Amino acid sequence: MTNVVVSFFAGAFGGLFTWLILDFVQKPIRGFFDLKKESIQVLTRYANVQARAKQVSLETERQILDLSHEQETRLREAEAALRDCGTKFIAFARTETTALVPLRWL
Repeated sequence: MTNVVVSFFAGAFGGLFTWLILDFVQKPIRGFFDLKKESIQVLTRYANVQARAKQVSLETERQILDLSHEQETRLREAEAALRDCGTKFIAFARTETTALVPLRWL
């Protein structure tokens, strides 16, 4: 009878421990990698967007480029999408503190 009770509580404790690990560590880590995947997709989508200015010399002279309306619109979309990804990473870092330790190891 004692073995049955010990086995029951050991199984219950193992299940609870596994649930805690999966819910509080594995899900946020999976969320991080999903966010990383989304960011790479955004970077790839907007990789060929032209900037408004380019550096001409080492003295930080800048040459302002004239962009067409379509190029300016696409640049603004890229800025908004990249800013959105950045805010998601900041929010993740500030809220998912339990997942940061294993992610630092990776």
